[in-house]
Amino acid sequence: MVKNFLVSVPLVADLRSPAMRDRHWQQLMEATKVTFDIHDPTFKLDDLLALELHKFEEKVGEIVDRAQKEEKMENGLNKLEDSWAKVTFQFQKHKDTEVYTVKMAEEDFEMLEDNQVLVQGMMANRYMNTFRDQVLGWNKKLMAVADVVAILTEIQRTWAYLESLFVASEEVKKELPEATVRFARIDADVKSVLADFKQVQNCVACCNKDGLLKFLEKQQTELEVCEKALADYMESKRRAFPRFYFVSTADLLDILSNGNNPVKVMQHMSKCFQAIDKLKLDAENPPAGERPKGLGMISCVGEEYVAFKQPLPLENKVESYMNDIVGKMRGELREVLRDSVADYTTKPRDKWLFDWPFQIILVVNQIYWCQEVEQAFQQMGKGDKKAMAKYNEQQVKQLTRLIEVTRTNLSKPDRQKVMNMITIDAHSRDIVANIVSGGMDKQDCFLWMCQLRSYWDSSINDCRIR
Repeated sequence: MVKNFLVSVPLVADLRSPAMRDRHWQQLMEATKVTFDIHDPTFKLDDLLALELHKFEEKVGEIVDRAQKEEKMENGLNKLEDSWAKVTFQFQKHKDTEVYTVKMAEEDFEMLEDNQVLVQGMMANRYMNTFRDQVLGWNKKLMAVADVVAILTEIQRTWAYLESLFVASEEVKKELPEATVRFARIDADVKSVLADFKQVQNCVACCNKDGLLKFLEKQQTELEVCEKALADYMESKRRAFPRFYFVSTADLLDILSNGNNPVKVMQHMSKCFQAIDKLKLDAENPPAGERPKGLGMISCVGEEYVAFKQPLPLENKVESYMNDIVGKMRGELREVLRDSVADYTTKPRDKWLFDWPFQIILVVNQIYWCQEVEQAFQQMGKGDKKAMAKYNEQQVKQLTRLIEVTRTNLSKPDRQKVMNMITIDAHSRDIVANIVSGGMDKQDCFLWMCQLRSYWDSSINDCRIR
């Protein structure tokens, strides 16, 4: 009897566990075949000992262990309930509208991932049947939150950048009427969903509305159709103005959406034209319905500006006036090149180079170098065997003068201009020195013919490279 008592006392202590619920006492009654009411005030220790617990030691251990495991699961579910009742979305105002975009806080997203793992663990638990409906319910809720947040994030991203085109750009509306109508429907639906989220705010409540995920999947499919139409449209613009291939999709979208506003397009000029920052316009804030005209081009390297002889109207579609800009730049630079060639002989080189744009002086310098070298060859053919050596000495004097100029007070861009001239002249001097040392006296010698040579062609008013 004492032995039985010693076995029963620890079992009684186990049964005092706060994890014990009515269902567990019911299991104990079924195991002992004795009926009792644990909530009866008259129920005492004697009644518990009368159950002869020592005969059911293993069964009691299983019931208590089950109770403790189920309590842990129950606490986990209660914690999920409490935690997600407080989790709300973050909202950010979209541009200057009454629409608010939705975002899930980083820490909430991490909690979502952790809780999904927790619920998956509960589903694999052998005692899951007790809380089957709750566990499956939370699994469904959290999956819905994850799926809705993922698809809504993608929808918001696509919708936000398409909106600026299909809503704000008259050109896109005109070019893509069917896609514009489609996007108008999507726009209304997306704004309606975002408005509902703003009103409800709680993550679980927002994401578990009936049919929401399928509705969002439909909107995403519709957006993809609009995106495809837009991609084809952008490809047509790239073919019309190939320099758009150098521009990122986001920048090209911005250019196209602001095609009617050349002032805003100017910020992307450096992405389409190397070393060009933007055009100087006759008006930074033109009257409504009017477009500015280009007065000249401003370099993004140094402080150079080349004025147009006649203002350039920035009319028609963006790819059209961008092509006009290319033609205008080339035409103006040809005229500047022609004038610089004519001006070269009217003043000293060290004065002339400061009066013309950077690239122009390098081209003109090469034109006259080729001309002077070939004149020296011609003089050698007429009998002056030292003509090339004399020209080489002249080159040294020109280089020396440029070095002296660098010692004067120059601005940084002007100093860079002189240094580049010195670099080119030093290379040209070395080529002529090699011709002299090699004893070459004919213009068609390999040492000269292998050089990249620049010639001014007055019949086309342009430079030819041979």
